[in-house]
Amino acid sequence: ENTPENYGDKIELIEGETYYIEAVHVHRDSIASNTTNFLQISFLQSNTFLTEKDLTLASSEKQGFWVQETRVLEKQKITFEGISGAELTLTHNGIPSQSPVYSDDFSDWAENVDTMFQWQCTKSQNRFKLVNDMEDPDYKFDGQGGQYWSYGINSEPFCGKTVLSKPYGLLRLSGNWDQPGLEISSEAKFFCFAHKGTAFYNGIDIYVQYQTTHWQTWRSWVNVPVEGLGESKDEWTYQCIDMEEAFLNNKASWITHWYREGSPVQLLHLNMAHDTNTRKDGFLDELSFGSKENTIERIAPAFASSTGRMEEVIVNSTSADSVEIEFNPYTCQTEEETFSLMGVVGGTIDEMTTAATGADLMQEQIAFLKSNDKATFSVGGGKVIVERLSKESPKMEGTFSLTLEGKTVTAEPYIEWYNLQDIFENEFGLMGVEMGDHHWDTCYKFSRSWTYAYIGGDQPEIELDYSNVINYGEADSVRGDAWTSRDGGVKIIQPGGDFFRQPAEGSDPQVTVWVNGFLCLCAGGADCSFSYDSSLTPTILGVTDTLVDGSIELTITGTGFTTDASDFTIDVGGRNCEATVATSSSVTCTLENGPAGDFDITLWVQSRGQASGSVTFTLSLTVDSFSPSSGSVGGGTTLTILGTGFPNTMDEWESNEVAVGGSSCTITETSYTEVKCVTPKESTSRRRKRALADLTVTVNGQTVSASGQYNYDASSTPTITTLDPVTATPMGGDTLTIIGTTFGYESPFNTV
Repeated sequence: ENTPENYGDKIELIEGETYYIEAVHVHRDSIASNTTNFLQISFLQSNTFLTEKDLTLASSEKQGFWVQETRVLEKQKITFEGISGAELTLTHNGIPSQSPVYSDDFSDWAENVDTMFQWQCTKSQNRFKLVNDMEDPDYKFDGQGGQYWSYGINSEPFCGKTVLSKPYGLLRLSGNWDQPGLEISSEAKFFCFAHKGTAFYNGIDIYVQYQTTHWQTWRSWVNVPVEGLGESKDEWTYQCIDMEEAFLNNKASWITHWYREGSPVQLLHLNMAHDTNTRKDGFLDELSFGSKENTIERIAPAFASSTGRMEEVIVNSTSADSVEIEFNPYTCQTEEETFSLMGVVGGTIDEMTTAATGADLMQEQIAFLKSNDKATFSVGGGKVIVERLSKESPKMEGTFSLTLEGKTVTAEPYIEWYNLQDIFENEFGLMGVEMGDHHWDTCYKFSRSWTYAYIGGDQPEIELDYSNVINYGEADSVRGDAWTSRDGGVKIIQPGGDFFRQPAEGSDPQVTVWVNGFLCLCAGGADCSFSYDSSLTPTILGVTDTLVDGSIELTITGTGFTTDASDFTIDVGGRNCEATVATSSSVTCTLENGPAGDFDITLWVQSRGQASGSVTFTLSLTVDSFSPSSGSVGGGTTLTILGTGFPNTMDEWESNEVAVGGSSCTITETSYTEVKCVTPKESTSRRRKRALADLTVTVNGQTVSASGQYNYDASSTPTITTLDPVTATPMGGDTLTIIGTTFGYESPFNTV
């Protein structure tokens, strides 16, 4: 097949030597769609100076590398003592949340905490004709271009989590009844936006519709200069433009001559020119069209650095009075920037002794929460205990090295793409390489790729050494690789005819015979052609099944069968089905046991070839019974489940499951009709003496439930009442007597 994963090794062709290519290709004229010969042979010439810039049939080599670690996420637990239904304001790094949370309701904690770690903005008004804060990935103005970025170098948003990168068009309206323009003298008088980056130039271009002194409707482009646009590389600017005034002050003189003073003006298009140079950023945020000028007040994220970006905050309620918070940031943080403990506004920290007040007290609390793993806040007669369960691992440090044709260079992790471009040009001498900007990289994985845009042909693959990369996440978790996704070269799609031996066009397929590698000749006028007859080809039309002595028997109907059962080979989704009885229109076979699922049937009649037609057999999953019906709330009970359609091997259970009460039951033995598993512990947060749980089995997308329920019974659960003795020497050797109940309970996990 002409696919990269099936390419063979490259063959070097030496000038002056003779080479031949022979391709065996079956082209069936009996298939109506086969009106042309689809066989095509081409060469990829690796030794060339031509690139995609020179020739459409050329391909430019693309290479890259990646380095990744398994990081540790920050996880904290907050516990309430003596507080019920309290309204609390959380803090981090001294920055408070903008809305309170409640100690007895954790439903909005994740949204509340997540909002703390983004730029929070308050607008002076909320009535706009059009507004886009970039936070909805599925929403854009009509005609709006560019890409939404939630991460990437220097793409810190003005508000929220997302920015718009380098849009040329921001608005495109037809001006017809179904898509009228915006009235810039009233409802869309002010266009407000935040901008950052040096890619923008030449202000904005607006396409407006207006009336002339002859009461005609004209449309014209007007360029509007925007002060400061494209001048700041790192700092955001938020400004509003009076669109009516901008039109009146910047319209061409010929428009002034014909424009009817006071007539309505509608905005149809708005474009913002930008430089395509990838080293120049151009970001927009908080776009709006409204009747009044808008202002925005910003509150920085609760990160130690305002450039931090949060991917997700996960909040799990562990009990009625405690909650765990896990922080998953996009951005890579240094040791000094890692998370502090969460704080509580108005609370005093019991572990601190200080005489400070006011701002000085706040700074001391911030420092304490940064350097400690537990803080107890006294709040309203109760306690709020904040504990660090796991500390966020800082970003990778150290160096990695790249080696190309004997030359080695070193760099630090997260090196910006343009700095790596400089290394390739200045150290490796590769002036025709274009480096890609992987703005989607995260703090636990960085990658770089490049294209030999102006250097033709196959290139040696770069070597990566990441042994000097230092990670602070899971031990020995750093990994990486260099890769080539596309070889450089030129495709020669029409080799000369002297490379091939080809039968005459329109002739029947030929029977060919080789002896010791030499092709035999059809001599003496012998006819070596062969013809295909579709009427001799078997077909399959349908399938039915029945259970006989514990095995599935299939009856497959069709045409063109033989009556010899040994003449059939039947495959059902990779399983053998042994033919037992055959007629000219049906064959019965016994299916090899296996898990339930939907399986395509492939049938060969050995004397007539593979059957045409598409038939799918569905093997249903059933659960007939299970035992025992009850067991310990701590789990550990071995269940025996009887039914059909279970996987035959333990490996086949990898993507399938038996669940009790929604939790996985650990498989220990399996066969097509019987499976054994060890129950999980009872999953409810408040255990009861008796609790019923559904038993479900899922195999290959099918899920069935047992007719009865499994009973978690506290009376079957072992308990310990006394220990004697309760102390012993460090040397050990003393006899420990344990007294309790239900010690005779059998489980494969029994240990002391």
